[in-house]
Amino acid sequence: MRSTSNPMPAAKLWRHLGVSAFTVANTLPAWAQSVPNACQISVGYAPVVVPPSAAVSSVPGLSMLGVGLLAAVLGAVAWKYRGRISAGKVLSVLLAVGAMTAFVHSENSLIAAVRAAALYELGDANGGTMADSQISFASPSPLVTLSNTSGKRMRITSNGNTSETGTCVVGSELAPGASCTTQAVCPVVIPIEVASEPTSGCDTNAQIDSFSWAATDGTSSGSVTDFAPLLATPPATNPAVSGMVTDFTYTRSATQPEYDANSVLTNALALGSGVVTITATAPQGYGFGSTLSPTQTWTIPYFCQSSGGGGSGGNN
Repeated sequence: MRSTSNPMPAAKLWRHLGVSAFTVANTLPAWAQSVPNACQISVGYAPVVVPPSAAVSSVPGLSMLGVGLLAAVLGAVAWKYRGRISAGKVLSVLLAVGAMTAFVHSENSLIAAVRAAALYELGDANGGTMADSQISFASPSPLVTLSNTSGKRMRITSNGNTSETGTCVVGSELAPGASCTTQAVCPVVIPIEVASEPTSGCDTNAQIDSFSWAATDGTSSGSVTDFAPLLATPPATNPAVSGMVTDFTYTRSATQPEYDANSVLTNALALGSGVVTITATAPQGYGFGSTLSPTQTWTIPYFCQSSGGGGSGGNN
């Protein structure tokens, strides 16, 4: 049996990109929470408008194919005139090729730098809001990375962290493929300690099953009745808090009887024993211990069985 109807659901990570993120942001509270002590981020971004003059005066870089062709041409020229080119001139050619390669791979070239994939993506070419209100709590607040995968240069237009310590500050710009970091906003959580641990008992009104036996040689007989365990006392905290939810489940060591060749029940004790699992979920704004964990779990053995008759079964 359970002391609550539903256990705490596992935390879900919502990733909001582009228009979907904008829709969610306008239909839910900005800092809505569905798990205790969750942290949040909310970063707005918009494409950078490039003036026409800048577009006209810009000089495109070479593609990788262009670099390869240039290197091939220079190599052929150097080979053809190898007897008439001094070592200094050969070095100059190599330096020119190296400089051109460096230019192609520079951040301002048309080839986007290869970057590690980030957890969050600014993927809408029209801009939007990257928001997540389900980030697992951590102290200090977790630092998350946002990557510009929109294909356009983007400007950070808003940040829900008013004291941003990362690089996703309002007004900063990200080239295609670039990334920035932002500190999640975490709630202030009050630590609580366990003053007394929970205990389990037996519910004699909740019979699970009953078994009886009689040895074929007449040496023993008996019966056992197994009951479900229950939560006798819930955990207590210091300081005491209201609204703490306690989830109670149990697992039996055995559910089916076993008999020996003499028809004697051999696993009577296993049928009446097992372990109970008790999980306490702190109310929002509180956490257990120095880690400020939203939950604490105990696993306790139990034995809930009555016996009768002229003998006893085995203890497998």
